[in-house]
Amino acid sequence: MAPINLEEFEKGRQPEENGGFSKMGLHEDIRKYVVKNILEPARVRGEKRVVIRAGDVHSAMRLSDRHPAVCTALRTKMDRHIPVKIIKIEGPPSEQGANFYVTYEFIEGTLGDQEDI
Repeated sequence: MAPINLEEFEKGRQPEENGGFSKMGLHEDIRKYVVKNILEPARVRGEKRVVIRAGDVHSAMRLSDRHPAVCTALRTKMDRHIPVKIIKIEGPPSEQGANFYVTYEFIEGTLGDQEDI
């Protein structure tokens, strides 16, 4: 399986007219962080599965009160960036909060539906 092009992947988001960033920008930033710092290194090490805790991502990114955004990013569109599938979601009934866990499994022999960012 070919590695993802991290240089292309790290291209920044575009600010909105008001100078801030859209919610989708934050979700994409979270997904980029997870791919670059967690999923891609695990894939290179040959791991088959990875469990990610939302609170760990939230803390590592130094976010404040953004657990819902982290949880949403973890459970959506990750396969656009790296060939993984979600095999398990665990956590609070709201599916939001620090103790929200997503288990990903790498898809062998495919690049998935990756898109350039």
